[in-house]
Amino acid sequence: MKSVQTTLILTLALLVAMPLMADDEKKKGKGKGKGGNNQLLATTMKRLAKAELTDEQKEKITGMAKEWQAKVAELSKKAALTKEQRTKMAEARKQAAADGKKGKEAREAIMAAAGLSDEQKEAQTAANKARFEFGQAVNALLTAEQKEKAGVRAPKKKGAKKKKKEDA
Repeated sequence: MKSVQTTLILTLALLVAMPLMADDEKKKGKGKGKGGNNQLLATTMKRLAKAELTDEQKEKITGMAKEWQAKVAELSKKAALTKEQRTKMAEARKQAAADGKKGKEAREAIMAAAGLSDEQKEAQTAANKARFEFGQAVNALLTAEQKEKAGVRAPKKKGAKKKKKEDA
């Protein structure tokens, strides 16, 4: 009987303590509140989950992400996208993928669907370029084996298509 009472008391204590702990994390910026959410780091770590990163690599990537997140956030802020535009872009991104569009063709279709102004397109392109550069910097930290495990492809070399056409 005492063990049942003890279990009930501990369960009740946990139920009371959990929401309080969650509030503390939000105040410290660990939750998804403003300032604590580094989407760049989260997506990068998810992308590299199979790479078996060393602790040193994780530290370097975390430091780089903090630096780059500020740049990307600033560039994204310049784009001043509305919630409606973001929604349209997400839908257009899915549609472009379903249609097999890639690269420049997909980006143009996405931006056109959202109805972005020239200034917004410029700012969004700059933010995307910064994200790409961050990804390249992170990839440079990986060994060939880690790149293979994570499914990181080598960038396409410019002019490769022209050479093939000239050979034909």
